[in-house]
Amino acid sequence: MRYAITEGALNELGKLFVQRMKTEIKKKQYPYAPGFAGGRPTTGVGNKYATGNLYNSLGYKIVMFQNLPALQLVYADYFELVNRGIKPNPKYANGKSGGGGTSPFIQSLLKWISIRGIKPKGYKGKGAYSKSAKLGLALAIRKNIFKYGIAPAGFYDKTYDKLDGLFENPPPYIAAQLERLGDAIGNDIENLIDNIVKQ
Repeated sequence: MRYAITEGALNELGKLFVQRMKTEIKKKQYPYAPGFAGGRPTTGVGNKYATGNLYNSLGYKIVMFQNLPALQLVYADYFELVNRGIKPNPKYANGKSGGGGTSPFIQSLLKWISIRGIKPKGYKGKGAYSKSAKLGLALAIRKNIFKYGIAPAGFYDKTYDKLDGLFENPPPYIAAQLERLGDAIGNDIENLIDNIVKQ
Protein backbone atom coordinates (compact mmCIF):
# COMPACT_ATOMS: atom_id res chain seq x y z
CA MET A 1 0.00 0.00 0.00
CA ARG A 2 1.29 3.49 -0.85
CA TYR A 3 0.70 6.18 1.76
CA ALA A 4 0.02 9.76 0.80
CA ILE A 5 2.80 12.27 1.39
CA THR A 6 2.33 16.01 1.07
CA GLU A 7 4.09 18.24 -1.41
CA GLY A 8 5.92 19.89 1.50
CA ALA A 9 7.57 16.62 2.51
CA LEU A 10 8.32 15.73 -1.11
CA ASN A 11 9.94 19.14 -1.67
CA GLU A 12 12.27 18.57 1.29
CA LEU A 13 13.10 15.06 0.07
CA GLY A 14 13.70 16.37 -3.47
CA LYS A 15 16.10 19.07 -2.24
CA LEU A 16 18.00 16.54 -0.14
CA PHE A 17 18.21 13.93 -2.91
CA VAL A 18 19.41 16.37 -5.60
CA GLN A 19 21.95 17.93 -3.22
CA ARG A 20 23.37 14.50 -2.34
CA MET A 21 23.48 13.39 -6.00
CA LYS A 22 25.39 16.56 -6.90
CA THR A 23 27.87 15.73 -4.13
CA GLU A 24 28.39 12.26 -5.65
CA ILE A 25 28.96 13.74 -9.13
CA LYS A 26 31.65 16.12 -7.83
CA LYS A 27 33.54 13.48 -5.82
CA LYS A 28 36.83 12.29 -7.27
CA GLN A 29 35.86 8.62 -7.14
CA TYR A 30 35.50 7.50 -10.76
CA PRO A 31 38.49 5.64 -12.31
CA TYR A 32 39.72 6.98 -15.65
CA ALA A 33 38.62 4.79 -18.60
CA PRO A 34 38.29 1.35 -16.94
CA GLY A 35 35.84 0.24 -19.66
CA PHE A 36 32.27 -0.95 -19.09
CA ALA A 37 33.35 -4.14 -17.29
CA GLY A 38 35.96 -2.23 -15.23
CA GLY A 39 38.89 -4.47 -16.18
CA ARG A 40 41.12 -2.02 -18.03
CA PRO A 41 44.13 -0.41 -16.27
CA THR A 42 43.51 3.16 -15.14
CA THR A 43 45.76 6.08 -14.25
CA GLY A 44 43.79 7.77 -11.49
CA VAL A 45 40.32 8.97 -10.59
CA GLY A 46 38.19 11.97 -11.44
CA ASN A 47 34.70 13.37 -11.00
CA LYS A 48 31.76 13.52 -13.43
CA TYR A 49 31.52 17.32 -13.41
CA ALA A 50 33.48 18.30 -16.60
CA THR A 51 31.36 21.07 -18.21
CA GLY A 52 28.88 21.22 -15.32
CA ASN A 53 25.95 20.62 -17.70
CA LEU A 54 24.86 17.35 -16.09
CA TYR A 55 25.38 18.74 -12.57
CA ASN A 56 23.40 21.91 -13.31
CA SER A 57 20.59 20.00 -15.03
CA LEU A 58 19.68 18.05 -11.89
CA GLY A 59 16.40 19.02 -10.27
CA TYR A 60 13.01 17.63 -9.36
CA LYS A 61 9.32 18.35 -9.66
CA ILE A 62 6.17 17.15 -7.94
CA VAL A 63 3.85 15.13 -10.18
CA MET A 64 0.70 13.08 -9.67
CA PHE A 65 1.24 9.31 -9.85
CA GLN A 66 -1.62 6.86 -9.18
CA ASN A 67 -3.66 9.80 -7.82
CA LEU A 68 -1.00 10.69 -5.25
CA PRO A 69 1.77 13.34 -5.33
CA ALA A 70 5.17 11.86 -6.22
CA LEU A 71 8.72 13.07 -6.75
CA GLN A 72 10.11 13.08 -10.31
CA LEU A 73 13.79 13.77 -10.96
CA VAL A 74 14.71 16.15 -13.79
CA TYR A 75 18.06 15.85 -15.61
CA ALA A 76 19.94 16.19 -18.90
CA ASP A 77 19.07 13.69 -21.63
CA TYR A 78 22.42 11.85 -21.31
CA PHE A 79 22.04 11.28 -17.55
CA GLU A 80 21.29 7.56 -17.98
CA LEU A 81 24.30 7.04 -20.28
CA VAL A 82 26.65 8.43 -17.63
CA ASN A 83 24.88 6.78 -14.69
CA ARG A 84 24.50 3.30 -16.23
CA GLY A 85 27.52 3.39 -18.53
CA ILE A 86 27.82 2.38 -22.18
CA LYS A 87 28.42 -1.22 -23.23
CA PRO A 88 31.05 -1.92 -25.89
CA ASN A 89 29.74 -2.15 -29.44
CA PRO A 90 30.73 -5.54 -30.96
CA LYS A 91 30.57 -3.94 -34.41
CA TYR A 92 33.79 -2.08 -33.56
CA ALA A 93 35.59 -4.94 -31.75
CA ASN A 94 38.13 -5.13 -34.60
CA GLY A 95 39.25 -1.60 -33.78
CA LYS A 96 37.55 0.28 -36.63
CA SER A 97 35.28 3.00 -35.25
CA GLY A 98 34.12 4.36 -38.62
CA GLY A 99 32.72 7.82 -39.36
CA GLY A 100 34.52 11.11 -39.69
CA GLY A 101 35.40 13.92 -37.35
CA THR A 102 32.31 16.07 -37.82
CA SER A 103 29.74 14.03 -35.87
CA PRO A 104 28.08 15.57 -32.77
CA PHE A 105 29.78 12.85 -30.71
CA ILE A 106 33.25 13.93 -31.90
CA GLN A 107 32.36 17.60 -31.39
CA SER A 108 31.33 16.90 -27.78
CA LEU A 109 34.54 14.89 -27.24
CA LEU A 110 36.62 17.82 -28.57
CA LYS A 111 34.91 20.15 -26.10
CA TRP A 112 35.40 17.65 -23.26
CA ILE A 113 39.12 17.26 -24.14
CA SER A 114 39.57 21.06 -23.91
CA ILE A 115 37.73 21.32 -20.58
CA ARG A 116 39.65 18.41 -19.05
CA GLY A 117 42.98 19.64 -20.45
CA ILE A 118 43.79 16.22 -21.94
CA LYS A 119 46.94 16.13 -24.06
CA PRO A 120 47.99 13.63 -26.77
CA LYS A 121 50.38 10.91 -25.64
CA GLY A 122 53.96 12.15 -25.78
CA TYR A 123 52.95 15.85 -25.92
CA LYS A 124 55.45 17.88 -23.86
CA GLY A 125 54.57 21.45 -24.77
CA LYS A 126 52.82 23.92 -22.48
CA GLY A 127 50.60 25.68 -24.98
CA ALA A 128 47.83 24.53 -27.27
CA TYR A 129 48.52 21.72 -29.71
CA SER A 130 47.32 21.48 -33.32
CA LYS A 131 43.69 20.96 -34.29
CA SER A 132 44.62 17.79 -36.15
CA ALA A 133 46.34 16.37 -33.04
CA LYS A 134 43.25 17.22 -30.98
CA LEU A 135 40.98 15.60 -33.57
CA GLY A 136 43.22 12.51 -33.60
CA LEU A 137 42.89 12.32 -29.83
CA ALA A 138 39.08 12.61 -30.04
CA LEU A 139 38.95 9.86 -32.67
CA ALA A 140 41.13 7.60 -30.51
CA ILE A 141 38.90 8.22 -27.48
CA ARG A 142 35.81 7.43 -29.55
CA LYS A 143 37.44 4.22 -30.79
CA ASN A 144 38.17 3.16 -27.18
CA ILE A 145 34.60 3.96 -26.11
CA PHE A 146 33.21 1.82 -28.94
CA LYS A 147 35.68 -0.98 -28.18
CA TYR A 148 35.60 -1.04 -24.36
CA GLY A 149 32.53 0.98 -23.38
CA ILE A 150 32.24 3.40 -20.46
CA ALA A 151 32.00 2.24 -16.86
CA PRO A 152 28.73 3.03 -15.05
CA ALA A 153 29.12 6.00 -12.68
CA GLY A 154 26.18 4.82 -10.56
CA PHE A 155 25.77 8.16 -8.77
CA TYR A 156 21.98 7.71 -8.59
CA ASP A 157 22.37 4.35 -6.82
CA LYS A 158 25.12 5.73 -4.57
CA THR A 159 22.79 8.58 -3.54
CA TYR A 160 19.81 6.29 -3.00
CA ASP A 161 21.80 3.75 -0.96
CA LYS A 162 23.38 6.43 1.25
CA LEU A 163 20.04 8.01 2.21
CA ASP A 164 19.41 5.27 4.81
CA GLY A 165 22.71 6.06 6.51
CA LEU A 166 21.94 9.79 6.48
CA PHE A 167 18.65 9.22 8.29
CA GLU A 168 20.24 6.90 10.88
CA ASN A 169 23.28 9.03 11.72
CA PRO A 170 23.10 12.45 10.03
CA PRO A 171 26.26 14.56 9.83
CA PRO A 172 25.86 18.06 11.31
CA TYR A 173 25.83 19.82 7.92
CA ILE A 174 22.68 17.97 6.85
CA ALA A 175 20.90 17.44 10.18
CA ALA A 176 18.76 20.61 9.82
CA GLN A 177 17.57 19.53 6.36
CA LEU A 178 16.64 16.07 7.67
CA GLU A 179 14.82 17.66 10.59
CA ARG A 180 12.72 19.75 8.16
CA LEU A 181 11.95 16.60 6.18
CA GLY A 182 11.01 14.77 9.39
CA ASP A 183 8.73 17.64 10.42
CA ALA A 184 7.05 17.65 7.00
CA ILE A 185 6.48 13.88 7.18
CA GLY A 186 5.23 14.24 10.77
CA ASN A 187 2.70 16.80 9.55
CA ASP A 188 1.63 14.31 6.86
CA ILE A 189 0.99 11.67 9.52
CA GLU A 190 -1.04 14.16 11.58
CA ASN A 191 -3.04 15.07 8.46
CA LEU A 192 -3.71 11.40 7.73
CA ILE A 193 -4.89 10.78 11.31
CA ASP A 194 -7.09 13.88 11.21
CA ASN A 195 -8.62 12.67 7.95
CA ILE A 196 -9.33 9.23 9.40
CA VAL A 197 -10.95 10.73 12.51
CA LYS A 198 -13.08 13.12 10.44
CA GLN A 199 -14.26 10.36 8.13
